[in-house]
Amino acid sequence: MRFRPTPTLSQGQAESDSLSLITNDTTEVLVTSIAGAFAACDVWFRGPDNWVGTSPTVTVRLYARHAGARVLIATTALRDALHTEEGGNTGVLVFAARGLQCEGFEVTVQRSGAGINLSGGQFFITGHHSGTDPVVVGSSGLSGLRTVSVSNAVSVVQNQPSSLLATVSQPTASALQATVSQSNAASLLTTVSQPTASALQATVSQSNAASLLSTVSQSNAASLHSTSTQGAAAAASGRWPVYLSDGSAALGSTANPFYTARIRDNSPTFAVASGAVATTAVVSNKSIARLWHPSSSTKRAEIRRIVLSYAGGAGVGPVMFHCLRITSQGAGTPITPVALDFADTSPALSLLSGSTTAPVAGTDWFAITVSGNDSGVYEWTPARSGKPLVLRASQNEGIEVYSDVRVALTTQMHATVSFEWVEI
Repeated sequence: MRFRPTPTLSQGQAESDSLSLITNDTTEVLVTSIAGAFAACDVWFRGPDNWVGTSPTVTVRLYARHAGARVLIATTALRDALHTEEGGNTGVLVFAARGLQCEGFEVTVQRSGAGINLSGGQFFITGHHSGTDPVVVGSSGLSGLRTVSVSNAVSVVQNQPSSLLATVSQPTASALQATVSQSNAASLLTTVSQPTASALQATVSQSNAASLLSTVSQSNAASLHSTSTQGAAAAASGRWPVYLSDGSAALGSTANPFYTARIRDNSPTFAVASGAVATTAVVSNKSIARLWHPSSSTKRAEIRRIVLSYAGGAGVGPVMFHCLRITSQGAGTPITPVALDFADTSPALSLLSGSTTAPVAGTDWFAITVSGNDSGVYEWTPARSGKPLVLRASQNEGIEVYSDVRVALTTQMHATVSFEWVEI
C-alpha cells in the first residue's frame, strides 16, 4: 500500500494521513515530507501501543534532499525510539536532526510481515531554518560517527533498551581505564584498543540478559590482563556448560587423560597366536585355539582383533570355522601371550592350542565357510559403535575358534588363530 504525503505547509510543518499497515505489505512507503531551505527537523509519532510492540516491527527512516540527491540520514525501529505509552496510545520522539543544510526531509515506514494489521498511526515533521553541529538523536544516526576526546575517566551508561556501541581508543602510552555498563536488555558491543605499550584495563558489565560482545586488543607488547571468573561447580543439573569426568575425577589431565576411542589405547595390550593346527579330514570338529579368562583375575579383557588364516588340503568339501564363547578351558598345548609394550607384564589371559577335548556347543559370534582346498585370511574387528567382545572380570569364560569339516576331505587343512586384546 502506498501513501500520498501531505502537501508542504508554509510554516515548515507536515503530517501524514492516518496510516494502516497490513500484514502482507512489507514495502517501504513514503508517509510525509517537507520541502524548503532547512537545517534541522523533528519527527514525531502518535498512535496505538501496538505500533511499538515486538511483532510486527515498524522501521522508520529519515531522508534529506539536496540538489536532487536523496540521502538516508537515520533509521530506527519505532519501538527502540524514546516513547511514552499512556492509556493505550503512544507518543514517540523518533528523530531530532540538527545542522543538516538541505532542501527538504522525507519520512518513510516499513513493517515486517509478522504480527497483526496496524492502523491509526500518524507521523508529524517540523522543519527548522537553523541548527547546531550535525547530530541526529535516534538509532543509527549521524551521532554514531562523531569522535569525543576526554582526559579523565569515562563511563558510558545505558538505562533503556536499545543498540549501544562504545569505542575507546588511546593513541599514546598511559594508563587507560574504560567502563561500559548497561542496566536493561539490549544489544551491547564494546571495543577497547590501544596502539602502543601501556597498562590497559577494560571492564564491561551488563545486569540483564542480552547479546554481549566484548573485544580487547593491544598491538604492542605491554601488561595486558584479562580475567574471567567462574564459581564452584554445582550439581550435574547446574554444572558448567562442558564437564568431562570418568565418574570420580575430571578428564583431560596427565594422570587421567581424555579418551575418544571406544578402547582405552593406553591400557596394557597383549597378543598371542596358536601356531599351525591341522583339521580333521573326516566329518568332525577340531579345536584350533582357546583364549581363556580365569575367575581369579579382576581384569576386564576387550578383544580388538581375531585373525584366522587357513591353508587348504585336498578335496572341495565345505569346511566351516566357528568362533563362540566357552565356559570351561579343557586341555591342550599352552602358549603364553606377549605384551605389545614390554613394560606391561602378567597377562590375565592364556591360550590353549589344538585342544583335544570337544568344543563347547553354543551360539557363534561369527562363522565363515571355505572350500577344503582354499587358502586365505579372515580378520574380525569390532564395529565403530557398540561394545567389543568382552571377557568379564572375575569370570571363568573364554573364546574358542574351531574347525567343522562338513564333507570328508582327501587331505586335511591347516589353520592358525591370532588374538589381540587390552586388559583394563
